[in-house]
Amino acid sequence: MKLSDWLQAFARWFMRFSVVNLIWFLMNIPFWFSIWSWSLSDQKFSIYHYVLIFGTFMLIFVPTTVTLFIVVRDWIQQDSDDAGVLLYFKSFKQVYREGMKYGVFLGIVWLIWFIDLMFMYHNNDVLFMGFLMLGVFLFVFQVIFFCMRAHFDMTFKQLVKYSLSVVVGKPLLVLLLFMVNGLTIYIVLFHVPFLVPFFSGIIVVYLSFLIFNHWVNAIRMNVNQTFD
Repeated sequence: MKLSDWLQAFARWFMRFSVVNLIWFLMNIPFWFSIWSWSLSDQKFSIYHYVLIFGTFMLIFVPTTVTLFIVVRDWIQQDSDDAGVLLYFKSFKQVYREGMKYGVFLGIVWLIWFIDLMFMYHNNDVLFMGFLMLGVFLFVFQVIFFCMRAHFDMTFKQLVKYSLSVVVGKPLLVLLLFMVNGLTIYIVLFHVPFLVPFFSGIIVVYLSFLIFNHWVNAIRMNVNQTFD
């Protein structure tokens, strides 16, 4: 492969990543604002903040992020010839209502976890650390949930069931996803924050689905070898 071909491929993926991530980032401005507003407030338990965060999480963040996973899945699987922007909005239109349902479920789970975490912070250090660890598993569960939604045709109950079974039954996969995502988020936020609007979400999603897809393909190969 010539150097010019490498440069063209790099430029194509650079534009794909940056443009689609910028769309995702701009669409989530209300959600970022709700988080920022809560972080600066002296009334951390004000119901106003929770309604704002939950509403934007349900209506915007989850549907747009599910769409991001679907777009990345199509890129990796090469299932679509549509450009990044067209594919994103096409997918967003198709999954928005479904994404809101996911947002309600995940929003309630995160809200219960966060309220309990804040309560434990002021009352029990041991349980506080335990709930922090639970938050790690919830984060990975959400990532796997989004990956499964992008990759498989499943009902909501099946998505919850199989995502939970993966989190419980595949500790190495959970650890790998957490470490890769945690390191990526840390580097982007604290070392290259100017890249947040252009690469923050798409890199996390791409690496997550790449790991998930490799795991799925490994299972399929093992199954095929068993029956050969």
